[in-house]
Amino acid sequence: MATNKVPSAGYRGFGTPQGVFVLERAVDRLARKLELDPAELRRRNFIGSDEFPFAAASSVEYDSGDYAANLDQALELAEYEGWRERQDSLWREGRYVGIGICSYVEPTGVAPSAMFADVGMRIGGYEAVSVSIDAQGRATVRTGMVSTGQGHRTSLAQICADTLGVPFDDVHVLQGDTHLTPYAPAGSIGSRGIAVGGAAILRASARLRQKVVEIAAHMLEAHHEDVEIAGGEAVIRGSPERSVSLRDVAHAAHLAHDIPDEHVPGLTENETFDPAAITFAHASHVAVVEVDPDTGDLTFHTYVVSHDCGTTINPMIVDGQVVGGVAQGIGGAIYEELVYSEEGALATTTFMDYLIPTAAEVPQVELGHTESPSPHVPGGMKGAGEGGAIAPPAAVANAVEDALSPLGVEVTETPLTPAAIWQLSRRARAAWGV
Repeated sequence: MATNKVPSAGYRGFGTPQGVFVLERAVDRLARKLELDPAELRRRNFIGSDEFPFAAASSVEYDSGDYAANLDQALELAEYEGWRERQDSLWREGRYVGIGICSYVEPTGVAPSAMFADVGMRIGGYEAVSVSIDAQGRATVRTGMVSTGQGHRTSLAQICADTLGVPFDDVHVLQGDTHLTPYAPAGSIGSRGIAVGGAAILRASARLRQKVVEIAAHMLEAHHEDVEIAGGEAVIRGSPERSVSLRDVAHAAHLAHDIPDEHVPGLTENETFDPAAITFAHASHVAVVEVDPDTGDLTFHTYVVSHDCGTTINPMIVDGQVVGGVAQGIGGAIYEELVYSEEGALATTTFMDYLIPTAAEVPQVELGHTESPSPHVPGGMKGAGEGGAIAPPAAVANAVEDALSPLGVEVTETPLTPAAIWQLSRRARAAWGV
């Protein structure tokens, strides 16, 4: 069949928002049929925190998580019980307030290479990096991954600095120079930048740190197990007066006049990390909305996210990723739509016609975090780049259907524009003869 409509394409979450929408809408419908609180039905069906790693019937193995604790945190931040207690009285006042929950699990840190081969993608799932320290004691990270707004440069520098024990400002990250950086077959797709590339840098930096310690111990005439690095200094434990600067160690390593026999000159470590399996991030979103069935107007009272991306490297960057994703997801939930004429011509061709949310429409997002480090990744990191956008369509749809449940409204699609909400309310009232 030929069509002149646009094809589907890559979008933040790559199919997960659609799958989660269907699943989470089904859970709410089932909860209503069983006369159970939708939060309780989710708890009963979560994988227990003591059941990980968990092999699903689909052959997928979930690595780690505490889904119940994550949901409980979101419910507490949203004051869920209080809203439920007030809901009946609000309905009697003619105010249609609803609470929507969405709990999802997302594959991130997409790898290993064999998985790409299994699905016919001609790319590798590993990341190759190089970490070096120059003769002045400054570190350079070389990676083929390129940031497109995710803050990789900052987070990768943090991993290197923390692992080496050097000041953050002494780490330079070189990205995406095909002449100077290692080959990066997959880049940051599948929320894999920190989970795969960051883990590779952690491993390379750890080995480089060990070499620095051994050279410093040689210079201090001490055993390497007695030497620690902090703040750019190699110090003998318990004897802080006996120390040598990282700059002096680096100088000695590059001159190679007096280093342990087992070491080659210079300070460089390369690492290629191909994870054994995917990591699974998860989150719970809670939306509290008020709907006017006569106009279709929708107002947010609360929007809460409890997010879990394993070990968090930079909380501010993760928060920015989540809030930006929520804004994008809300756009899909209540604004964004490709509209075609009866002749098949696209009518929403510019941002004058195709609505996206602005700062005025996106609610204040309250954030909480839980951490379930992945056993597949050194450092325990999981992906964070797509999660915020996955849940809002389902959470908002659940909230709108909950708000209008006295009318018997059923939500089956987005966007929930004022016109769409008004039509749903009108049809429901007509069915009741109201």
